[in-house]
Amino acid sequence: MAKTVVIFGATGKQGGSVVDAFLGDPSFNVRAVVRDLKSTSAQALQTRGVDVVKGDLFDEASLVNAFKGASIIYGVTADIGVLLPQLLRDGVKSVITEASRLEKVEGKNLVHAVAANKDTIELFIFSGLSPAREISGGKFETIHHFDSKAEIINYLESDFPELVSRTVELQLGMFATNITRQSPLRPWKQPDGRYRVTMPNSIDTPVPFIDPNRDPAIFVKALASQPLPPSTSESRVRKFAGFARYTTHRQWIDLLNRQIAGKVYFEETSVDSWANLMSPPGLGLELAEMWKYVEEIGYFGGDKGGTTIITEVRKMNEST
Repeated sequence: MAKTVVIFGATGKQGGSVVDAFLGDPSFNVRAVVRDLKSTSAQALQTRGVDVVKGDLFDEASLVNAFKGASIIYGVTADIGVLLPQLLRDGVKSVITEASRLEKVEGKNLVHAVAANKDTIELFIFSGLSPAREISGGKFETIHHFDSKAEIINYLESDFPELVSRTVELQLGMFATNITRQSPLRPWKQPDGRYRVTMPNSIDTPVPFIDPNRDPAIFVKALASQPLPPSTSESRVRKFAGFARYTTHRQWIDLLNRQIAGKVYFEETSVDSWANLMSPPGLGLELAEMWKYVEEIGYFGGDKGGTTIITEVRKMNEST
């Protein structure tokens, strides 16, 4: 009997790729959660055979209803990158703090909805990130978009222990498409005609990258389609790292220079200087600390992160 998999963000490119991966497999029925059933994108999903249901991450009751009869949930929360434009339009002063609070509300609603449907849900895949503050011993305190997700997992582990064995955290690598956004990661043209990439960490920092329009589907499908290694602790959720490859800033610059004839160069700056390159206040510091965390500890939390690389799952299964 086909299993029903519930997918968030199905009308976007990232969630849409996950929909595509499961639609081609008769072992699964695909259910997409959308806020507006009448939208063109929602109706397009319906014509492809997707079960489209109404749901909102800020409406717990709608999630409980959307999860009825489902076997697998792929849950994604909205962090500062998604929430920022609306918060600015609403005139919120402490947008960083408010975005973190809202993301935790979304995550807890997800957990509550899974708990309400625990009789049918076999696997809850939560899109998370490593607990930067905890792993760094408090050195990095402002990486809210990492820590908010980590707090959601901590909440599940402490308040809903019955969900631990059926929950996995998928930590996706950094989006390679970030280079196209208006950010310091993007090469900026200088008066001399060259392009500068300015970062607050070493040029040789290894960064795990993914294609957000393709790779999440591969990782989610892998977790949903095979037996997973048992947890090493009955009280801790299993964590998996999904990324295409590690790339250093040096390799990134070399790649760009193949296209722009050696006109791209790298400049390392301090955390404080880099933080001032971005607005609103607080966002630059959050991202600058993130880059230092990646350099000093590792994107997935290093040895303390406790993640299993998804490509290693098959090897672990074969050895048991």
